[in-house]
Amino acid sequence: MLGAQAIDGDAYEVFGQFGTTREIAHLGSVRGRDPELAWHAAKEVYTRRERATLLWVVPRAAITSGGPDRAVTLMSSTRMPFRTPAYPGRNRRNRMQTPVEE
Repeated sequence: MLGAQAIDGDAYEVFGQFGTTREIAHLGSVRGRDPELAWHAAKEVYTRRERATLLWVVPRAAITSGGPDRAVTLMSSTRMPFRTPAYPGRNRRNRMQTPVEE
């Protein structure tokens, strides 16, 4: 007797874009024996009503995610203010306003 994995195939997450100006979004999941079959299954399921400009299938096992357990790492923008877009101007203004001691 075969297990469910052998019958259904591997799980793939599907990402797509509908129109060149819209964001790439997670659409859902499909199962397939290989990436090509998973891509065709995703095309049939997720692109019936709208014309897709981009369609990706990614093996679920290949995705690494970070959640609440990695909160410190995800909040790195507060840890490194020099990486924010406004930092160079703000830093320059602060230096100009600080009196120079002679």
